[in-house]
Amino acid sequence: MIYELKQLFNDTYWGEMDLLTKYSNKFRYIKKDKHWHYCYNYVFNKEYTKDVNKIMENIINYYFPIKFKDIKRRDIILFSDKRNIIKHSAKVWKKGKLIGETIVRAKFGQWSIYEYKLKNSLKTYGSIISFWRKRR
Repeated sequence: MIYELKQLFNDTYWGEMDLLTKYSNKFRYIKKDKHWHYCYNYVFNKEYTKDVNKIMENIINYYFPIKFKDIKRRDIILFSDKRNIIKHSAKVWKKGKLIGETIVRAKFGQWSIYEYKLKNSLKTYGSIISFWRKRR
């Protein structure tokens, strides 16, 4: 299932300090993370590159798509643009009644790990999302 986020946080690119100060009402700092380099590494707990083909190969081999109504903590969310290019990933942390109210955890580039509602997702990462669960 693919969903489109209608309400996005309009990020006119800034730095991590802005997340901790100006936008602390939208993004909750969780912890500094030096272990994983990018959002994909954090979400999949593996040393992947930013190579979208490798990321998709991992998803196809080890995950299956799920509907919003079925999501639970630690399911995966992929963000893509209108051209279907994956731009970001996150973990479901707390399901909301509506998609936009769902709280996720993600790592932004080489920055720290943050929690935020899907409605505050960064425009940079695209408005198309899909939910995935690891095969058992």
